[in-house]
Amino acid sequence: MSQRHFLQDGAKARTKEVIEAIELQTSAEIVVSVRVRADDYRVAAYRFAFFAMALAILILLLIPQTFAPEVIALEAMGALFAALALATFASPLLRLLVRPEQLARKSRTLAHALFHELGISRTSGRNGILVFVSLFERQCLVIPDIGVDESLLGEPWKEVQAELSAAVQRLDFEAFSAALQRMGPILGAVMPRAEDDINELADEVC
Repeated sequence: MSQRHFLQDGAKARTKEVIEAIELQTSAEIVVSVRVRADDYRVAAYRFAFFAMALAILILLLIPQTFAPEVIALEAMGALFAALALATFASPLLRLLVRPEQLARKSRTLAHALFHELGISRTSGRNGILVFVSLFERQCLVIPDIGVDESLLGEPWKEVQAELSAAVQRLDFEAFSAALQRMGPILGAVMPRAEDDINELADEVC
């Protein structure tokens, strides 16, 4: 599947419906944030480009034919810009150039920043939960506020997080939506919705 499935208006509308259904069962506040990338990984793209330039120069110097210095310079610059464009716009290639731990670290950094920027840490009950999806990195992180006791949610909570991560790894929106929906009963069993519950955070995908 393509990452576009997560970004389409229909997918966002479906996710909002799932969030609303979850919050009918629990006092927890769910926020889903979907981002194309957590970082531009410019350093990795430039490293690849300079490697391609050096390789082009080496090839021109090693082959029997003699080239003028200006030809070598032009060929090297052509290799540099072609490799830079390829690394920048070809997501599968760029992902191969970045270490998995860096992909995970960049995702965590952005997720924690969004947790505060989106006001999830400012609910009256400190019961906000961020479900962060970064499509390029194929990462899904679930970050609860201090009012959500994960130890009480037990193994089902861990399992649903694993399902969300697996769905994002496959870019499978339907599986992601189904796993997200399963949060409702798990949270509701420990944090049931109160009669005077007020929706403090937006339900739209951000």
